Amino acid sequence: MNKWLIMFAGIGTVFVALIAIIAIIQVFHLIFGKRPGPKKQKTDREPASQAKLAKPAPAPAVETKSTGPAQAGGELVAVIAASIAAASGLSPSSFRIASVRSAGDGDGEGGFNTPVWGRIERFNR
Repeated sequence: MNKWLIMFAGIGTVFVALIAIIAIIQVFHLIFGKRPGPKKQKTDREPASQAKLAKPAPAPAVETKSTGPAQAGGELVAVIAASIAAASGLSPSSFRIASVRSAGDGDGEGGFNTPVWGRIERFNR
């Protein structure tokens, strides 16, 4: 058989398969797409006089202090407790978080010269 015929037959088969995949995807879009439901008419139950009333002005923004890394807020402790409970499968009431401190800023604190996410591997050895 001619080698060119084999090559064009293979390329043609690939393009026919791609066209078939495109057609299947289009059919899925038609089958599983959102179907238009009956249109619901909105009923206006408010009288026109109440609709014209002015809306109250929004309250002024309150400035909050951000807690630095030195102070661990209750939200941070709750997130840490939830993540430990999810990872270990224990109830959050079965353990106590005694302290929360920073893992360091990469200065080799505690003899580690690895990123924070790589330190766990050193503990597992």
